[in-house]
Amino acid sequence: MNLKNIFNILLLSISLTTIIVTLVTYIIFKLRLGASKKSFLKNPLEGAFFRRFSPLIQADYLEKKALQEQSEGKGVSFKVKFVSLSFFLFAVISGLILFEDYFKYREQLAQRVTSASKLRELVKRGHLKTYDYVPREEKVVLKKRPSANTLRQINYFQKSLGEKKFCLISTYRAKNYDSSYHLSAIKQWREFFKRNKLSYRVYSRVNTPLGCISIYPHIQSLSNSQREELLRSQNPILITGGLGRLDGLGGESKDNILAQLLSTTILADESRNPTLIASEKEYLWDIEGGSFVEWLPLDKRYSHIGEDGGSLITSSYNGEVISRESHSFRREWKSKNRVWSSLDPINDFHSDIVFLTIFSKLVQTPIAKIKTFPFEQRAVSFVYRQLSTTDQLDEVKKGLKAFNGSWTLFSRDDRYPAAEIHSEDHTGYEVGMLILEDDILDEVDTRLTFNRIEEMRLFLEELSFSAVGGMATHNDYFSNTLLDVSDQNRLSYIYGKNKFISYSPFYLENLSYSLIPRMFKTVGKLLQDKSISNENEMVNTLQKNIDHAQDLGVAAIVDFSSADIENLLFSKSLKKLINQNNIKALKLMDLIKYRNEQENLKVAINSSAEEITITNTLSKSVKDIVLLLEIGGKREKVFIKEIAAGANLKLDKGTYLER
Repeated sequence: MNLKNIFNILLLSISLTTIIVTLVTYIIFKLRLGASKKSFLKNPLEGAFFRRFSPLIQADYLEKKALQEQSEGKGVSFKVKFVSLSFFLFAVISGLILFEDYFKYREQLAQRVTSASKLRELVKRGHLKTYDYVPREEKVVLKKRPSANTLRQINYFQKSLGEKKFCLISTYRAKNYDSSYHLSAIKQWREFFKRNKLSYRVYSRVNTPLGCISIYPHIQSLSNSQREELLRSQNPILITGGLGRLDGLGGESKDNILAQLLSTTILADESRNPTLIASEKEYLWDIEGGSFVEWLPLDKRYSHIGEDGGSLITSSYNGEVISRESHSFRREWKSKNRVWSSLDPINDFHSDIVFLTIFSKLVQTPIAKIKTFPFEQRAVSFVYRQLSTTDQLDEVKKGLKAFNGSWTLFSRDDRYPAAEIHSEDHTGYEVGMLILEDDILDEVDTRLTFNRIEEMRLFLEELSFSAVGGMATHNDYFSNTLLDVSDQNRLSYIYGKNKFISYSPFYLENLSYSLIPRMFKTVGKLLQDKSISNENEMVNTLQKNIDHAQDLGVAAIVDFSSADIENLLFSKSLKKLINQNNIKALKLMDLIKYRNEQENLKVAINSSAEEITITNTLSKSVKDIVLLLEIGGKREKVFIKEIAAGANLKLDKGTYLER
């Protein structure tokens, strides 16, 4: 305690003592005057002055006073009492103030000790890290890169299919009727085989050697004998476009050979749109569910309208599934050992892994993949943006508690209410950074931007007692500077909408974090939709998003803020949605965690699937793994409780086929 504080305490004590003593003295004198002894008040008209100084009654007064003092003994004088009382009160007041100041000091010390302990714990957990900023000469370019698992699976397919024979059919009639589609497809297929180091041979007839994987790209015209040969073929077949639409002379054919080969009618409908690729539906290709690829059919007259969505779906250029009366436009159909597709390969890893997987399934090559989510419920992520310091976050917690999961809070260092929702175990939510429009992010001096982002991250980590792994912006816009400094702050993800269209998190080239795209409309946008007029319509809209996400093999994201949670239409709809769904609520960091765990689990499977090895390359154990297997045309699920850090887990047929 410094000298200034001591003088302040003394001055305050003297002032309070003076006030209290004055009040006490006044009260005492008032009481004494009003309750004087009866011997002095026999005549109430005699005042104290007259009893003491009047010559007529003075003698009598002094005599009585002497007798009273003799009987009572000599007491302490009033002056001594007054001074003693003053010092006593001064001591008590000073002591209380000093003790209060001391206790505040001790409280501050206790808080600092607790904070220091928490900071040490945070540092021990690997948080509160600072990094050196290194200016980049080149601009940050957002570019999706294939995951390690995608590349591993492509390599596995290339090896397993390397011993197979591929027969590419290019007949005389195919070259003469709709030759532009056929010749373009032949060129693209040749490039596909070359890229993937697969051996193939071009045949000018439809009947191919036994055991050959036959490909019929846009063969519009077939003679009657060719149709009969195709129907007799026992080989695995891949067909693209409108096979046999014309007869041998170029006229319209009455015989629908596609329907005969596939046991279904391909409902032709014009399609000039790109493609969405679903995950874990019919095929176990190891790519992100809901991947958007500008992959269009050569012959845009063909799409198959199906109820179940399928694995290759026609999409708008905004990534929305194109459908007609809840029937989506499919671009692939499989029946036994025959597959039809409206697509031909393009120079893109999505295209390569799609056709490599299709061929592997046709010849029943064993396929393995780590499941995206280790549970069966529908996965939903709730994202809350704290736009004001007055946001009632307790209401948000109550609204989301029924989902029995966690959610993501995007906040700021000057708004995060640590005392309001702070919880050290953090089972309820994660904290991310929210960049608002009024933030000054200097494009020229990028160091200032880096320092501001780092300051926000460190402060939020300290207040929330957890890692800050992600970032969102006010308008989903990411400038080059913001991308650079967030990367150098070692964030795990950025959430928002941009030119990339995908429903799953994906890795970015030359950047340390993943991008979690915002594909679903925010609740604020839904509330502005005039076509939604009641709870049922709002619930149906949210339910449709969840169903759509599940079809694609991804998590639906419900994005809202304080203005939305206070809206009765949304809050009541949210409760209804909870009651009618078996939902697993995930924070955005969970999506990244699962993705990173999958990336670091290497699955090795031999051609006969006698043994499968899973290697955990992480420095920590991985729990609750689900391995999906495609063996002999049947799908299996293997539930694995845990794989230790750096361990190899070996599974044989007796293990994973035992039921």
